[in-house]
Amino acid sequence: MACCKKKDLIDCCTNDHLVCVCMGVMNSDVCQAIDHGADTFDKLQQKLEVGTGCSSCVSEVNDILKCKKNKS
Repeated sequence: MACCKKKDLIDCCTNDHLVCVCMGVMNSDVCQAIDHGADTFDKLQQKLEVGTGCSSCVSEVNDILKCKKNKS
């Protein structure tokens, strides 16, 4: 589930779930990294290695990033 589907109804980081299967990265890990300055996909990729395996998480990670930026 992408975080922005119901952006007016839920917080981007409310429902914790596995986002990046290859690297074992949870939604909460992505949110925490964004809160600590990883405010671009490249920075998230460097910090968490998301998108470096099969790349199936890239879209969702970008959705989380977009949603978090819209909430700030």
